[in-house]
Amino acid sequence: FRQETPDGGDAANSFGWCGQVGYFVLPKLLQVSARASQWRPNTDSGDADDWQTGGGLTWFFYGYSAALQAEYTYLLDKDATKGDKTSHVGRLQVLFKF
Repeated sequence: FRQETPDGGDAANSFGWCGQVGYFVLPKLLQVSARASQWRPNTDSGDADDWQTGGGLTWFFYGYSAALQAEYTYLLDKDATKGDKTSHVGRLQVLFKF
């Protein structure tokens, strides 16, 4: 929760949350994960919501020192005045720890 008062404007309240979970389907080798979040930039207007949902896979191919991670996120920007906007984001990355 956040409340802010812009210069010369009325106070605005914002609200957001995030949750995520991960589970090793193959211990110390393959992890699946899921994430969801919501942000309402101005709870007083009630006309906008931003949602994110996604999931991913992480393969630890050299212990925890090296991993390959694939992730997908679906973004939904709800706006009553401008209409809804959706985006799909995919990411593939290699992680090294040294």
